[in-house]
Amino acid sequence: MRVDTVDEDVVKALKDVGCIQADLGVESGSTRILKVLNKGIVPEKAIRAFKILRKHGINSCATFMIGNPTETLEDIEMTKQLAHKLHADYIQFYITTPYPGTPMYLDIIKKDPKLKEIPYDKYCHGGIDLSSFVESEIPEKHLLELQQSLNNEFLKKTGLQMLKNKWLIWDMFTLSVQKPKIIADAFSALIKTGKITEFYRVFYYNQNFRRV
Repeated sequence: MRVDTVDEDVVKALKDVGCIQADLGVESGSTRILKVLNKGIVPEKAIRAFKILRKHGINSCATFMIGNPTETLEDIEMTKQLAHKLHADYIQFYITTPYPGTPMYLDIIKKDPKLKEIPYDKYCHGGIDLSSFVESEIPEKHLLELQQSLNNEFLKKTGLQMLKNKWLIWDMFTLSVQKPKIIADAFSALIKTGKITEFYRVFYYNQNFRRV
C-alpha cells in the first residue's frame, strides 16, 4: 500500500476480510528526498499510517530506499530516525534502482548514455551483489555498507518480534518439513555472508514463492 491510502475505514475493511500484513513503501525520512522522488507524501503521513495498522492488529512492513539522487548522509540519518518512529513489524532498506523505462532511468542515461549497455539482470535492489547507478553524494562502497548495516540493525530488532508470532513459528516448522532445502539454503546464506539479512531474504523469498 501507499501510506496516503491508509485510513481507518480502509484498514478496518482489510481486517474484516482477513488481511494479516500490509507492506508500505515509505522510501525516505527526508522531506526533501521525498520531493525529489515525487513521492507525494510527508513523513508524518507514514507515522499516522503505521499507527492505524497497529491499532487494528495488522502486521506492517516498511520499506526504504537509500542512494537517491542528491541524497546525503544527513538525509539517510533522517530516514533511519523515521524507521525507528514507525514501530513497524518488519523494516527493509534497499538500494535505489533506476529500472529501465522509469523517469529516473531516463534522466540518468541523458547524463551517461553508457548505462544503456548494462544488462537488465544487473539491476537489483536487494541482496548482496548490488550496484548503485544513481548519482548520490555518497560513494557507492559506503552506500552499500550503509544498506547492509541498516538492514542488520533493524532485522535483529524485528527478528525477536518474529519469534513471538506463533503463526510464523508454525509456518517455519511446516515449511522445514515440507521443503527442508529452503531452511538449509537460508542457513547457508547466513554462514557464507555472516549477515542475518541474507538468511531473512532467502527464507522470505522462498517462503512466499514455494509450491506446496
